[in-house]
Amino acid sequence: MGTIQIAEYVAKYAKIYEKNVTRVIETGVNTNRTKISGGFKYVPLAEDTVMLGECFRVPNAEKLERLLKEQGLYKNLSCVEEPFIKNNNSLFLEELIKRFPLKAGEKENLRVHELMLYLEDINHSMYPNKKEFLEKFLQDVKEVESLLDKDGQQMFFGRNLWSMLTRRSVIQAKYNNPERYQEIMDLYKLYMEGKVSKYVLKRLFPEAHFHKLPKSDMQKLLKGENYYPKFEVLSEQAISKLETGEAFSVGKDMYVKTACGYEKLKMDAEMYEKLFPPIERYALAQGDIGNCHLMAAMDSILKNPEGRIEFYKLFEQVDKNKVKCCIQEYKENGIIYDLNDLSMIKEVDCKGSSLGHTLIEYTYAKNMCDLMKNYNPNSYYAYITRTYNGYEPRRIFSEGGDAETVSDHINRLIGWKTDSRYKFTDEIVSDILKEQKCVSVANCTTRIPNKGLQNGHYYNSGDLRNGTLLNPWNTMEEIPYNPFDLQNDITYVI
Repeated sequence: MGTIQIAEYVAKYAKIYEKNVTRVIETGVNTNRTKISGGFKYVPLAEDTVMLGECFRVPNAEKLERLLKEQGLYKNLSCVEEPFIKNNNSLFLEELIKRFPLKAGEKENLRVHELMLYLEDINHSMYPNKKEFLEKFLQDVKEVESLLDKDGQQMFFGRNLWSMLTRRSVIQAKYNNPERYQEIMDLYKLYMEGKVSKYVLKRLFPEAHFHKLPKSDMQKLLKGENYYPKFEVLSEQAISKLETGEAFSVGKDMYVKTACGYEKLKMDAEMYEKLFPPIERYALAQGDIGNCHLMAAMDSILKNPEGRIEFYKLFEQVDKNKVKCCIQEYKENGIIYDLNDLSMIKEVDCKGSSLGHTLIEYTYAKNMCDLMKNYNPNSYYAYITRTYNGYEPRRIFSEGGDAETVSDHINRLIGWKTDSRYKFTDEIVSDILKEQKCVSVANCTTRIPNKGLQNGHYYNSGDLRNGTLLNPWNTMEEIPYNPFDLQNDITYVI
């Protein structure tokens, strides 16, 4: 922390510590005093610390640099790119190093680094006594890390990107957003009761919030209700109160509400529950492979009420545990799946999503693989090998690049033709903000990993007017996004 930052720190927290701070340590350096916020003044510091009440000591820039080098803290973890030492957090560094020193033989103090990342998210200005705050903080971290899954293993354990992000999300919510923290704990409760899968808790973004659709399923389950409406008889009056795209059962039969009434699905209620379980029926979770443009296109369809209807219609039950899936463009090449043996699809992209979405993705990939084998590899299509021994085509010689691929995905999946917009102009921004289109897919140039924003990565629009994007890594959550940054950060919309 430099001298300017320390002086600003003094001014910012003087009232909290009830100190009449009129000056800080002066040196013999001949420097003009400079006014800072709060009416206080400062001169460069010769000492390396400033003591404020029960606050820990704040290292100067030279000492901070030495501590970072000694503890191997210069190398950031993969989940953040920005520096993790901020003005109001570096005071914890020395104390954390004392408690969690660098282990013999290790080159990087991951524990201190991780704790500093958590502290970066937390607003602790309401805790004047920093020693007391640190004790509470470390206890809360221990509490979150000690949560167990149904197998007795740590729920949020691991050093990989997603474990780090999820732990960070839970701890951040515990301090900054109690309502979100309670929702996460409610989701954990539902998992422990066997009502939702473990995967829905494995990918949570910091500073995000649950999308209204999966959140509605959570709320129904917490109330002891079924996640979709069940009727004993077909009641026109009851059905009229449902939202378009909402699935419901009448006895063992399954239906979906349409804009003009309702339509019977080609599956029974038991099959629907297998294909589209609660929460996951409204969200996708991309695997570790890539293919974000397809996942973004699929979730754009999923979040659109009319799109969900089209997805449901891709399935036809052929036996108690067998179902046929047909993509719109390749209806004659449907695949029959035996739900008792799904080993063939274990490596598909949306492996953390509902079974229904996973089957759609695999059916699409298999059909495209067969199609592409008949194409000249030197055409404008390129082959990308997939882990399920298939191929995924991408247009590489047409204007707009992958933007056209996203449009093609939507068209092939459900037959919707969309407008590909390559040049992102003020007029397009204005159109989007006036009329939100659920099938819009954005490609961001910004890289903010802790929010899941990645350079060259595809997203679908949650609500661009109010500023949210959905990341295919986990579309159960919406990521806050400033809509006025669209011109700078989004290259094109479809």
